[in-house]
Amino acid sequence: MKKFAILINTLLMLGIVLLFASCEKNPAEVDEQLIRFPILGAGEYHNIDVQLVGYNTVRVTHKAGPVLRSRDICRIDIGTTVNNQFIRWKTYPSSIDFTSHVYLIHFNFKVKMSRDEIVQILTLRYIKTDSSFVGVETPVPLYKYPYASAQVILKQDDFNIGIFWNIAVNDDFIFNRPLWVDGCLFTYNLHNHALEIMTDNTFQYLAANSHYVFYPEMRMNQRIILHRFNLITGKNDLTKVLNSNIVQGIAADENYVYVLIVRSLKKYTTNFVLQDSIPLDYEYINFMSIKDSVVYFKDGQYCCDPNGEQLRRFDLTSRTWLPNVWSPAQRTEGFDIYKDGFYYVDLNKEFLGVIYFWDLLPVKSGQ
Repeated sequence: MKKFAILINTLLMLGIVLLFASCEKNPAEVDEQLIRFPILGAGEYHNIDVQLVGYNTVRVTHKAGPVLRSRDICRIDIGTTVNNQFIRWKTYPSSIDFTSHVYLIHFNFKVKMSRDEIVQILTLRYIKTDSSFVGVETPVPLYKYPYASAQVILKQDDFNIGIFWNIAVNDDFIFNRPLWVDGCLFTYNLHNHALEIMTDNTFQYLAANSHYVFYPEMRMNQRIILHRFNLITGKNDLTKVLNSNIVQGIAADENYVYVLIVRSLKKYTTNFVLQDSIPLDYEYINFMSIKDSVVYFKDGQYCCDPNGEQLRRFDLTSRTWLPNVWSPAQRTEGFDIYKDGFYYVDLNKEFLGVIYFWDLLPVKSGQ
């Protein structure tokens, strides 16, 4: 029995040794596995892709592949450069294969950038084992999410009169009622780029067509006075007192003016003759514009939503709500639709921009 027990223990020890031996890595096999990963050479540092995947969020990948190997890149630092100073946001260490003495860089970095910048420099630093580095800088147009067609027309720094807030557009002008500059309507000439003050009445919302600018004058606890400003004569030539002391938005086309009052949309001719009063079963809306008999409103339910703001749509023909569409900015204020352009104010980044109207994306269920 004693000899049998010794034999059993010997067999067990031999099995354990064989088990551990089978788990050891074969250097040749490791090299064969790693060889499929491209080498990150000195000439490949700039071959990166930077894609906007959210408001102010980018994904950084490499054109050579998702995993790269290197002998000396031990980590990657990502940040920005301001006045020649690097500001680090995140550090991504490389993994290391000790058998082959190779660093593996898993090149898929998701980075949050500035909420307020229109264009920001994204800086990548390849940190080497000897503490030296190679830097790569890429300007990122943060305003192009979710619409790549977005263009900046006028920056706040170019304006210097209040903050862009509410706008209207026609062939010749962008009309702007700035925030915190009470009672001023500025025009931006699309031809000679001149800025002028048009009127000094107290109002918040405005609309325009090729002949007139319409705006409701609002005073505390008083009825709204609807004004018509004649672009030919340069004067107010018509007013109408409305049976309300609250207006949430106004829109116009060549034939009609639409005024949003709580849960009601009033339709007037351009001579302020009431044509229709349309009840609305939703009140958390303001700012508005119209195109092809569909009215677009800013949906207050999604104001300042980190996932993005939404525009609510109402079909005047069927008198029904259509699916929401994504707003072009994370914080959109005034907007206007003119021809094939959707003009808007980005309040965070403080600029006036435009996207191609037909790019507007419907909000899918669950988003």
